[in-house]
Amino acid sequence: MNLITLSLSCISTQEYVKRLEAQLLQEVESSFIPATPMTEQLNMCVKSLGAVVSSFREASAEAINHLMNQILPRVRSIVNDAVGQENAAATAFSNLASATPSVVHSYQIRMNYDMAEDAYEIAQVSEGYMERLCANLDELLEPLRTHLLPSLADQVVLGVLRGAAKRLEMALRRTQCTLLGALCLDSDYRSLLNFTKDRLSSSEYNSTVGLQKACVPLARIGQISMLLNVDDIDDVLDLMSSMKRQNNWDLKLDDVKTFLSLRVDFENHKINELLRISEIE
Repeated sequence: MNLITLSLSCISTQEYVKRLEAQLLQEVESSFIPATPMTEQLNMCVKSLGAVVSSFREASAEAINHLMNQILPRVRSIVNDAVGQENAAATAFSNLASATPSVVHSYQIRMNYDMAEDAYEIAQVSEGYMERLCANLDELLEPLRTHLLPSLADQVVLGVLRGAAKRLEMALRRTQCTLLGALCLDSDYRSLLNFTKDRLSSSEYNSTVGLQKACVPLARIGQISMLLNVDDIDDVLDLMSSMKRQNNWDLKLDDVKTFLSLRVDFENHKINELLRISEIE
């Protein structure tokens, strides 16, 4: 809380100095009519307060950076716990149809998009890992948001979501995916997107586009979801072209190849041919 207190103090002082500068300038303007050389000198003195404002702004930013350095390890731990640190060892959803409720629950808190129809049906009526992830992130964020001014709270929320989204992408790179699994991924992404919007104060983050520009790692999860949800591999190039025209595509060609390879029904040689990447012997 010391960092929060410091940041609040810096912001409060910064706002006070800005108001003081405006009041002094107004006072000088109304008191010296007509203007004299002394008026300009006084104005220059008052405007020098801008350097003070900048110093407090820098101190506030540094305090937030220190705060993020402290909480990001916890964020990564929360994501690891939700998705499963050893994803490859998780039992596939397709094998859970006949499992006991306690076993089903223990695996539903793990990331797994390699699902058949029965597993997909279970996922629609049960709590998934994303709900648990968002709930735990909320426990971390809520006390911070309570003590921070809205602009600073938004910085912290976006910082936390950047860290969480980066860790989610790492987990996705190790997860095989069926078309039904891709539908679940899209649903999970939308849940994370809505969770983030609900905890941001600034109106510039109300739109999905605005939020994605402010949090590129989160935007990448959405792009991965769209990529894995194509019905036919031949639709990939159209998707990429459309998104690039909108300046809303952050995945490199190697990323595209990696994530398309996760779709169990897409053959590697067709992916390579589509993307014009030679197969590695």
